[in-house]
Amino acid sequence: MLRSIAATDPGYFATGEHGYEQDGLRLDRQGVWRGSRLLADRSALVERIPRTDVREVRIPGPGGTHAHEGTLIGLGVGAAYGYMIGSRCGPGASPVECRGYGFVMMQVFGGIGVGIGALVGSSAEKPADRVLYAIP
Repeated sequence: MLRSIAATDPGYFATGEHGYEQDGLRLDRQGVWRGSRLLADRSALVERIPRTDVREVRIPGPGGTHAHEGTLIGLGVGAAYGYMIGSRCGPGASPVECRGYGFVMMQVFGGIGVGIGALVGSSAEKPADRVLYAIP
């Protein structure tokens, strides 16, 4: 409940002007309630930090590598290149035969592209987190 409020109405935690109810829980100026029982006081939910004490604000990122994206890009490029190379036939060749060679080469070059794309993508890392605010 608290995450959905923070996502939809982040200013609520600063003002607390109105209450929220969700899944049997109620949030108001005093805190979080289930029925008539106070589960958490408002002071336990919101911590105020003076701006002079804040040195950096970060949000978590996905981390990892771009191997998945590289695999998909390599598959597409390799398959397209393989079909283009394989389906070119000389004069007098049957169009069906040329397309057949194109489909075979599409699979071969697509597989090669997957391998190359995975290697290239795994060498590029995604940022683990992003800095929103930092004191210079």
